[in-house]
Amino acid sequence: MSACTKIAASAVALAVTVTGAKAATLDFLGFTDTVFGESSVDNVAALNPIFDATYVPIAVTAAGYNASGQSITDGSYFAYLDRNQAGLGVCKVITAGNQCNPASDDNLTSGEILGLSFAQDVVVTGLSFRGESHPSDPEFAIGDLFDVSFDDGATWSSHQLVKGNLGNSVAFNSLLSAGTEMLLAYNNQQYYLSAMTVAPVPVPAAGLLLFSALGGLGLMRRRRAQA
Repeated sequence: MSACTKIAASAVALAVTVTGAKAATLDFLGFTDTVFGESSVDNVAALNPIFDATYVPIAVTAAGYNASGQSITDGSYFAYLDRNQAGLGVCKVITAGNQCNPASDDNLTSGEILGLSFAQDVVVTGLSFRGESHPSDPEFAIGDLFDVSFDDGATWSSHQLVKGNLGNSVAFNSLLSAGTEMLLAYNNQQYYLSAMTVAPVPVPAAGLLLFSALGGLGLMRRRRAQA
């Protein structure tokens, strides 16, 4: 692990420790089925950002992208809220009524990327998923993977998919800076993002986070100069 990587990792841990912020659950499945209904997101003013005091208590902006693997080609696709115990996916073509056409093309599959961003720094602590056969989708098989990036696509990692309605989530401790997109991509299995948990980073702690990171970089430079 490089010195810069160690500093970044320590800074994220510091942010979580110092803030003591409680993680909030953003329940996209519940929001769709109970509050808003099925709809494309990017082109709907009421969903920019997505917010609901009960189901999505921290406002989040969602976007759908045309992609080649882990690389965004353009922004011609749409983030999509699918009902019947699904959540957020991506749709290539929508109707005048903001419905996916065809209706089966509303999960996250090959050639698509889903982007999520916040107006404030947050720490992403968990992601939950549903499968394409919702509401009776089985548990994902071992080896069913998704890809995620927390820095606008600069770095990616692959993880096992887990079914959210069984109380499962994939744990993270990843800082997502304000305005930076968390990107989700297809690996080898279609899926929906049913929910995520995030902990806000208050401004004073965010400042301490930056100060710590800069201090660490300064120390690294001094050590190099003395070598």
